[in-house]
Amino acid sequence: MDKVFLDEVIWRYKNPSHRGKCEGIKCSVQNVSCGDDLFMFVSTHDGVIDDMKFDGEMCSICNYGAELLCERAIGIGVEEARELGSKELLGETGRSLLNNPVRLKCFELAQVALEELE
Repeated sequence: MDKVFLDEVIWRYKNPSHRGKCEGIKCSVQNVSCGDDLFMFVSTHDGVIDDMKFDGEMCSICNYGAELLCERAIGIGVEEARELGSKELLGETGRSLLNNPVRLKCFELAQVALEELE
């Protein structure tokens, strides 16, 4: 992974924008292979996500994935948010993560949580 990507991951870990809780549906997921324990909170109105937060104990890559998903999902429909893929969320900067299946599982934990919300 390149330095620009790692710097962004660490900065977002230290300065999360969407960490916390909000009113709405809550889901808990775990990545047993590394110990990430993520809680997602999603508030919707007429099928559109109007707030999304996350909390829990997680590594910096898991935090990064949750941050990016929250940024992209707020303001769009739940089904549209579920269709967001890792390639789309990572953009060009984080493409190297796609070649690391162990770390990619951490990154995708928030996407798994969104899939499990009812």
